[in-house]
Amino acid sequence: MNAYEKFIKIIREEAARSKKNHLIKLAEMTGKDSCRTGTLELDKDDLIVNETLKGKLQAGDVVLITQISEETFAILAKAGEL
Repeated sequence: MNAYEKFIKIIREEAARSKKNHLIKLAEMTGKDSCRTGTLELDKDDLIVNETLKGKLQAGDVVLITQISEETFAILAKAGEL
């Protein structure tokens, strides 16, 4: 199991434990520390990021995010074409 799989497993376990429906969603990076999912704009105050992605994200990148609290979202991974 790689680091991403472990991270996603932990997120899923916590979601089940809290009985909240935390979904993993696609978002587009609008800058190096901001993104948009649907009409929701998130900035660095709203986001935490997977350590392996720090400093590597840029505008236009597609990422997987999940809501982990009322005001905080986690960027789990960067998505790309096959």
